[in-house]
Amino acid sequence: MVSVSGMVGAGKSSGQSRILRALEHAGVPGEVWRFRTLPCFSFPFGSSQRQDVSATKPAPIVRGRGYRRKPLTLSATVGYIGRMTAFRAYRWWRQPAGWTVCNRYFYDNLAHFDLDAPGARKYVALLQRLMPRPDLAILFVASPAVIAERRPLYSVEYLEPLGRAYSSLTATFPELMVVNTDPGGDGHDAVDRLIAGLLRRR
Repeated sequence: MVSVSGMVGAGKSSGQSRILRALEHAGVPGEVWRFRTLPCFSFPFGSSQRQDVSATKPAPIVRGRGYRRKPLTLSATVGYIGRMTAFRAYRWWRQPAGWTVCNRYFYDNLAHFDLDAPGARKYVALLQRLMPRPDLAILFVASPAVIAERRPLYSVEYLEPLGRAYSSLTATFPELMVVNTDPGGDGHDAVDRLIAGLLRRR
């Protein structure tokens, strides 16, 4: 399993496509799992989140006038333990034939919590032990200016602290491999190198 994480506009979808092409080029089957809408996170199984495409969409507005991470409480921790257990069961039930590429993962959920707060450290340690670890975890990042250009409907007051929250994940989860997707960088080549290294190890 490969997980693809990152804030809005960081390049997750492009990175996901690059991963699938690299797997295909190597003759390895792969499929995308959209993490937030997997059936294992709804009850009963099979009823994942769906959008009503027939509904009239409201006029676009600028999203986010500020951003603050939430406290990681006992109830939130218990909820994530339940989701982690459900995800393990779903993977066992599905028995994918090849590689799965998860667009978003538990890392993305936990980016919205203050994991450094003294009261949260014991909960973080528990989640670290219980979270199913991908074979490769990629964190896509980009500079605030690039993110703002890619996602003009999000305010800078929202994007900048959100970007810092995602970047801070590597201190808690050192397995995250950071790939910068700023124009002119080697983001695509970095993804190819990571997948090639992964397949050599496996």
